[in-house]
Amino acid sequence: MPATVGSTYYRPQYAMSDLAATLKDVLYYSPVRIVGIVLGFASMAVYSRLFAPSEYAKYVLFVSTLNLLYLFVSKWIGQSALRFYSIEREEDNLGNYFSTLLLILLLINCIGVIFVFILAKPLSYKLGLHYRLFLLLVAICPLGSFFNLFTQILRADYKVKLYSKLIITNRVGGFLLGLLLLLAAGIEVEKIIWGMIGILLPLNIVLFLKYVKYCKLKNFRVFFRFARNYIKFGLPLLLSSGSVWMFSSSDRFIIQYFRGASEVGLYSLSYNLVSAAIHIIFSMMIVAATPRIFNVFDQKGIHETQRLISSLTRVYIMICLPMAAGLSLIGYDLVRVVSGEDYIRGGVVFPYVSFSLFFWGLLQYVAQKNNLFRTTHIDTLILSASGLLNVGLNLYAVPLYGFIGAAITTLISYIFYFLVAWADANRKLPWIVPWGPIKRIVMATAIMSAFVMASGKLLDFPTIVNLIVKVCFGIVIYLGALILLKEIDVQEIFRLLGKRITRDETV
Repeated sequence: MPATVGSTYYRPQYAMSDLAATLKDVLYYSPVRIVGIVLGFASMAVYSRLFAPSEYAKYVLFVSTLNLLYLFVSKWIGQSALRFYSIEREEDNLGNYFSTLLLILLLINCIGVIFVFILAKPLSYKLGLHYRLFLLLVAICPLGSFFNLFTQILRADYKVKLYSKLIITNRVGGFLLGLLLLLAAGIEVEKIIWGMIGILLPLNIVLFLKYVKYCKLKNFRVFFRFARNYIKFGLPLLLSSGSVWMFSSSDRFIIQYFRGASEVGLYSLSYNLVSAAIHIIFSMMIVAATPRIFNVFDQKGIHETQRLISSLTRVYIMICLPMAAGLSLIGYDLVRVVSGEDYIRGGVVFPYVSFSLFFWGLLQYVAQKNNLFRTTHIDTLILSASGLLNVGLNLYAVPLYGFIGAAITTLISYIFYFLVAWADANRKLPWIVPWGPIKRIVMATAIMSAFVMASGKLLDFPTIVNLIVKVCFGIVIYLGALILLKEIDVQEIFRLLGKRITRDETV
């Protein structure tokens, strides 16, 4: 049933001005995501050919450990920076805003560095990492933390072009410098990390010089007042982010413990391939949509926010559902093209990982209630329960079924999280579900999948040719099905570009 407002059914028209503005921001962010996916595939192709699965696992475990550390020292305060920018700008408090955020981040990173030094040796032994590799966390974590904060501020200020240039420079520069070190100084995982450090350092210097001149803090009483607000909002997100890490990375450590590094490498490569492909769309959309949703809620209220979220979810499902289905069908071909036969067994996880990430992306729109009403502790409880469910299921399934069990339990946990978070969000910000479009999109996806499966049995070309033909054929069939089902037309395309449309449409 459609969501209700008051005692009557609410069937809104698309919030076209806000939707069009958001989709234009998506286009501005697209270079970052396109570079990201190209670089992701390039790095996986290079690393999987240079390293055996067991060596590739060391890189995966290092990155997973780094991401866990980022949760404690960076990401939650970055979310506060994103949420409070428009509020502090309206109240002319940006000087205190910048000063408070930088001081909080500096203090937290100092504590984090001390803990890394204390725990480096025992944890490196437990995780199967070299001690010197683990110590690189001391250098890269503070650099990555400040870079994340600065780029979040750029997002909040709609400085999309500068944001894109910095992200692209960091990713491309870090990869190329790491590759150069690998080729010049020896094939070791540490060289990849030194490449990342070498590019983050100058970028942070430039960004620090850009923002430090705006810092204006009268006294520590002002600092504590602002810090209290940011910490109150952001700190609950620490547990939420920790639960996200349990979803996305903890299974690597469980697989390492029960099944060994080789299975970590197989699972991680296929997981990362799916993530690189599907993230180009949903991450690009949510990066553009989040500040817009915040602003619409603050300035126009709940009804306009519902309309915008409903419109955005329709666009998201239209793009990402066929991507998830398509990736499920081409997994083995993609692994074979990117990495070769050593990693081919990992292709079995593609369907589970694809739809896990699909539900995760959809959730970013449906469950905005807690961010908008600043009740992030509720989302923390739901996400923590889901993350613990994921870990518990992994502890049961991984010893029995290996990395395939990890992929299945990840999908189960994401679906559980989606359903519970949706139920919670409907208490204050009901999702106006576009059921009509969803039915037509599902039909078009099913038609596309049937044709791709049939073509796969008929094609007898080299793997890369088969892959290209399947992808192109699938896109054409899907778009044709959407047009035949009257889910998209030329008028809608012009409307999304901000042109004037004479007819009205409802969800």
